Amino acid sequence: MKTTMSSRERLLAAMALQEPDHVPLYCLWSHERDPFNRKDCRRRIEATLELGLDDTLWLYGPWQIDPAVRVSAWSEPVAERDYHLLHKRYETPKGVLEHVVRSSQYLQSADEISVLGDLNMSHGVKSLVEGPQDLPALRFLLTDPDGEQLERFLAQARAYRAFADEHQVLFEGAYVSLGDTAAWLVRPQDLIMAAHDDPGFIEELLEIIWHWHLKQIEMLIDVGVDVILHRGWYEMPDFWGVSAYRRFLKPLLREEAAIVHQAGAKFSYIMTKGIMHLLDDFLEIGMDLLWGVDPVQGGADLEALSQRVSGRLCVLGGMNGNLTMTEGTVGQIETAVEDAIRILGPGRGFVLSPVDKIEAWTPWANVEAMINRWRDLASYPIARA
Repeated sequence: MKTTMSSRERLLAAMALQEPDHVPLYCLWSHERDPFNRKDCRRRIEATLELGLDDTLWLYGPWQIDPAVRVSAWSEPVAERDYHLLHKRYETPKGVLEHVVRSSQYLQSADEISVLGDLNMSHGVKSLVEGPQDLPALRFLLTDPDGEQLERFLAQARAYRAFADEHQVLFEGAYVSLGDTAAWLVRPQDLIMAAHDDPGFIEELLEIIWHWHLKQIEMLIDVGVDVILHRGWYEMPDFWGVSAYRRFLKPLLREEAAIVHQAGAKFSYIMTKGIMHLLDDFLEIGMDLLWGVDPVQGGADLEALSQRVSGRLCVLGGMNGNLTMTEGTVGQIETAVEDAIRILGPGRGFVLSPVDKIEAWTPWANVEAMINRWRDLASYPIARA
């Protein structure tokens, strides 16, 4: 396999729709095998680079709940059920907000409930934010970091920047979110109905999140990240529909991309399901990288995708991680790699990746099969099939 670029140069070339030395291979890791997981990002990066793969270093922006907010938490049993109802209450100067979720093996204490997080959706019984009356109080839950938090953030940013420069990997401002934050605050079923029944509420909710969101982006850009990574897992059409996406989210995303570009950074966007409905919108937003093209669980048509965005938008994915990589045979994995590179590799603007990630239980032999077949096929130039 031809290798003449650093990982950083290779990924930036792909995002700029230029031809790199070879197709980048990036994995989001959650493997049981150390260091191929998220326990120590710097050890993981060194290990993945040793294999010839590409990786990125993520930095998260700080924030806090306003110190004026009084927080209490408690649990109550449910008759004839094997779970408890967990309550977390936030008493703010502008009103009271309360989360109610079910306990499970993943969430056993009310103290563990977060303002933002996936368990708010899967375990939720009552949304934290239920209507316009709750929005003044919400502003107190998404506030600026204090001086100590900011000092820790800046120190971490300096250390990460030095590490990224030394190893020549991309430095990413990770997981800023807009629609995902809305889905964590207002359960998706409630969000879907409110977008139809009370669009003014959704607009005001997103405005509050948007100003918090922009402060996160500003802090990350100020410390010199190469890329802003916007998580849009829950901005997918299954939650918002195409028309609501275009009405509520698209204008803000277009503005966000412009802000990121003006600062000299790249705009990367995560969506792993329903992307075929929004390809023209992604192009109009001005994304540099569409993260999460999944032909199995995400319904991505690789041939149609290539025809519509090749040479116009860099895409990351091309194969499935959750099923293909965990349950597939070596032959099936090799075929998935071959198909992805054959269809998406020509014309530049492609990063091979098993979407969403390499799971903890993925057989290591399957990881090796993916890597070995990628090495066979990855060098540019790649002829069109």
